[in-house]
Amino acid sequence: MVAKRWILTSSLLAAISVLTACGGSSSSTSTPQPAVSIALSPAPSSTTVAVGSTTGIQFTPVVSNDPGNTGVDWALTCSNSAPALAISATTTVPPCGSLSICAASGSCSMHSASGTAVTYLPPSDFLAGSLSVNVTVFATANHTQNVKTAVTVSSYVSALSGTYVFQLQGNNGGNYQITGVLVLDGKGNITAGQETVNNLDGVSTPAFSTGYALQPSSTAPSTYFIGPDGRGIITANFQPTNSSSAVTPFAETFSLVVISSSEALIAENDQGCNPVTTGGNCPVSAPFGATGSGTLELQDPVAATTMPSGAYAFVTSGIDSASANGPGQGSPLPTAIGGVFNIDNNPATGDISGNGSLADQDYYELKAGSASPKLTSCEPPTSATPSPVAGSVSPPSAMGVVTITLTGICFGTTAPGTIQFAGYIVDSQHILLIETDDVSGAGGFLTDGIAVSQGSAAGTFTSASLSGAYVFGILGVDAFGPSLGSTSSLTSVGTIIADGLGDITGGITDTFMFDIPAAFAAAPISGTYAIDTYGAGGTSGLGRADLTLKFTVTAPKPKPTILFYLTGNGTAPLVMYAGDSDPNYPAVGTGIAYPQPSSSLNFGNSETYGIYFTQENGVETDGSGQIISQQNPQPPPQWEFTGMADDTNSNDFNGSVFPILDSFTAPSDSFGRIAGTFMNVAGTNGPYYEYYLVDDNHGFFVETDLATSSSPQTSLGYFAQACDVTSKTSCPQAAAAGKLALKERSSRSLTTNLR
Repeated sequence: MVAKRWILTSSLLAAISVLTACGGSSSSTSTPQPAVSIALSPAPSSTTVAVGSTTGIQFTPVVSNDPGNTGVDWALTCSNSAPALAISATTTVPPCGSLSICAASGSCSMHSASGTAVTYLPPSDFLAGSLSVNVTVFATANHTQNVKTAVTVSSYVSALSGTYVFQLQGNNGGNYQITGVLVLDGKGNITAGQETVNNLDGVSTPAFSTGYALQPSSTAPSTYFIGPDGRGIITANFQPTNSSSAVTPFAETFSLVVISSSEALIAENDQGCNPVTTGGNCPVSAPFGATGSGTLELQDPVAATTMPSGAYAFVTSGIDSASANGPGQGSPLPTAIGGVFNIDNNPATGDISGNGSLADQDYYELKAGSASPKLTSCEPPTSATPSPVAGSVSPPSAMGVVTITLTGICFGTTAPGTIQFAGYIVDSQHILLIETDDVSGAGGFLTDGIAVSQGSAAGTFTSASLSGAYVFGILGVDAFGPSLGSTSSLTSVGTIIADGLGDITGGITDTFMFDIPAAFAAAPISGTYAIDTYGAGGTSGLGRADLTLKFTVTAPKPKPTILFYLTGNGTAPLVMYAGDSDPNYPAVGTGIAYPQPSSSLNFGNSETYGIYFTQENGVETDGSGQIISQQNPQPPPQWEFTGMADDTNSNDFNGSVFPILDSFTAPSDSFGRIAGTFMNVAGTNGPYYEYYLVDDNHGFFVETDLATSSSPQTSLGYFAQACDVTSKTSCPQAAAAGKLALKERSSRSLTTNLR
């Protein structure tokens, strides 16, 4: 034991002697090394930044007491991100945003020197109204020393705030329609809503019309996002209102582009689970597998609680339910309905007595033993007494929805039949319609559309009521081919000039039928028209104008019947493409005809336009997006479009985008028509489009290369001048501006007419 103690003591003495030799002494103490620390110097002046900002937020981290001057490491985490970035690793830019130390290729070395200013740059988009990001900076020498800053990335969701009525039509394997209402809180949250959905997913699956309500936010929050370019996305979670429904709750996503604070153009871009085809076996969070396009319109709260009254012109279109007992007798065949219903409150409030009402319907029947469908037309002659259309309208619900029931001879085969619509009130002039009388595929029609008040003009229309130039856009279905369940195989855009006396004195059209196929590009139009004489004393009518048109082309020459339903008060007539006297061109559809001013028409230089479109090439594609017009000074005078679109196949919010590039010569011809090569990408030629300007602020575009393209398709779209969402005043001013008054009154019809 003694020896062992001596050895330990000797070792201790040796250590002390070494310290003494180094200058130490038994009476001195060493000074502790100061601990590594980190601070932001200066601290950021703000921790809020707008999505897509190019200035971002600047951070200057300073590390103290680091003899090795090893610098700092960074990490970004956020509510919508996958696992956090690895510290000091090189990785791709995360959904949380990026740092200015990132390379242009998108890779980031998450390290910088102490005292170096680094800028946090927010992402260009995300899926909700705002995003919470933690920007954490670590002292490389000691990661326990760090500073975390909570940053809020805000979007421009305040551009849309209020209750909005929306409608679209598209394809989920067959005809597909939605009309509904959503409450947007201006902060990125959807707080309430409901919708009505019509489905026809092929012949083998029963069709149905079903109501849905927005799921509670505690179960599945519904949100919306708007980026700095006005493009955005809506994510809405719905559940069936009928507890016995086999359809499970589902999510829908819509791309959007803001036109004003009261209007946006939308497209459904879902490629997810379809509760129809899966028999209701979709996960709660699964998106609905469908595509479609339409509009989102601000609802007037006073009109939404007021009982509608007076005469309304209306059009709806769609397809029958493919029931063996229905009009198509087992095949889903197209239909279009139009007319006027007069809510004359006789004998009780909301009643439609039949006085001042009329209706037309065109559809195709496939008779037993027949190889091709036959047009069935119920169009009373303009000079005959119309069969009465009677019915009723219910008081509005809490969300401004009425039930409209109409009974008339045109809705039945041998006796008067009844159709029923859910009417979503937009304002005192407009009600969006969706048919709700076929809940089980029992043989009815699945249509949606628009009703527009005729106001004080009701019952006073004459030939002079249709006078001047009108630009029309029609979308529908031709009755041949495998894409019959689609909604966009008939596209027709053109301009007519009516003389106010019964003649069409000029015009031009681009009309295409995908399934036949048939193409009539730049075809001159002539013809006649007649206004009904159903009004008082037989000297005026209810606003039904029967246009008999001729396309000046080589034989055979199509002679379609197009019906205008006049709305009066300077607003745009509704349009029904009611078939053709030539059985080789079976097609029906609906649309709108905007009055066109006589002044020279051109695109604005450096103007931004919102667009939406639908395309048919055997599979339907729908989308929304943005284009910017620029004048190219090179002779001859050229104009260019650049932009991007979110469509069914390439949705920016899923990581990709469809670029748009076009060039064309302006100004337009006398009909407001301009030729272009819309979506001319990467130097390729086409597809080729024609633009039809209603005025300098909005119009239609239609694809014209069906007969010449190696990949034939039809497509039709609408464009409108868009506000600047980064300005607090631009979008409200756009909604109120007189130059948008016509578009605001009439574009709601586009919801049903340009699918």
